[in-house]
Amino acid sequence: MESLNKTQLILLVLLVTFIVSIATAVMVVALLSENRPTVTNTINRVVETVSPTPDEISNLLPTKTEVTVVEKDTAIAKVVSDFSGLSVLIYDDQKFLGRGLYLSDYGRIVTYGLKKEQSQVFFLESDDRYSLTPTLTKDFDEIAFFEFSENIPELSKISLKTKSTPFLGQTVVHIGGLDKLFVSVGRITRITKDEDIITLIETDAYLPDSQPGSFLVTLQGDLIGLATNRPYEYIPYVLIDNVLKSNADDDEDQDQDSVEE
Repeated sequence: MESLNKTQLILLVLLVTFIVSIATAVMVVALLSENRPTVTNTINRVVETVSPTPDEISNLLPTKTEVTVVEKDTAIAKVVSDFSGLSVLIYDDQKFLGRGLYLSDYGRIVTYGLKKEQSQVFFLESDDRYSLTPTLTKDFDEIAFFEFSENIPELSKISLKTKSTPFLGQTVVHIGGLDKLFVSVGRITRITKDEDIITLIETDAYLPDSQPGSFLVTLQGDLIGLATNRPYEYIPYVLIDNVLKSNADDDEDQDQDSVEE
């Protein structure tokens, strides 16, 4: 080694480095070519353990879905049963004029787009006909109120007080139709307001045509709208209720003035 010159030492180092590189490459290739079945089997067993079986997947959530549908159908059936008797047919002699809503709290009929001096009303739950006369028509341009010209019929009363404010996406039931009772279920898709007062409600409940005088009820049994002659549009019942309450208050004031005189 001592007799080697500088050039020879450099060549010797390069040779040793080359030999070490070849040995390292051979070892790497030998390691990669080895089979390790134990590791592969272990991974397979882990995957099989965490994967659900087809039976387990088929048993997920069906019971909850069925219960929800049954509860909703039950609510719809109850609303239709409670309120369908308030949907009345209005005639002029033998000619069918349209549908109306019997307001049991006030003993009046309200409908849309119908103004006749004399009409008759036919209640679906009986064959009785009653004579009607228009009243309060000045409060709305297209909404017509009728009162009975004779004794008010005795029917099972249903409270028409609205306990909730309509909201977008709310499930509602359309009850009415034309000469035959028609029921449709949908959701509120649009609410029009004038400041904070709701002036129009729109739904996606299927209607084959416009059905003025029909009405809209929530699944909780709240009457919220009267159908116009434009499909899917309803006048909020709270506006109608306010007019009737105001008129009732005026009647009481007039009665009180008459007593004092």
